[in-house]
This record gives sequence, structure tokens and C-alpha cells, in this order.
Amino acid sequence: TSRYGTPRDLMYFVDSCHQAGLGVIFDWTAAGFPSDAHGLLCFDGAPCYECAPPDDEMPFGMRRFDFDRGEVASF
Repeated sequence: TSRYGTPRDLMYFVDSCHQAGLGVIFDWTAAGFPSDAHGLLCFDGAPCYECAPPDDEMPFGMRRFDFDRGEVASF
């Protein structure tokens, strides 16, 4: 998310951590996304990127990407 800065900001942060001897671990879930207001859930008012209805439950109220949709798979 750009809420934390630009990609270059992230690269600078990671590089600074490495120079300080710190390792960086990213926890990223590529299979789904949150249903929070800042997420992609019903982005245009209808299911756009997610499976509809939800095909199964994911933890923490997350929704699963619909990889059968061309726009999702090509991203």
C-alpha cells in the first residue's frame, strides 16, 4: 500500500536496515486481501477482484482473489 510511502521509500528503508545489520522480513498474503474500507472489497460497488459469493472463509475477514478473472490473473 502507498499509505506507507513510495516503492523507493521502501527500498531506502530496507537498504538502511541492511546497512545497520538488520534483516527485514515481509509478511504478505498474495491469496487474499482485507475487507477493510481501504481494501479492494467491492471496489466498484460489486465484486470486482474477489470471488462472489465468498468461496470459503479466510482468517481475519479476508477475501480471496478471483484468479479466474483476467484482470486479477494478469496483475
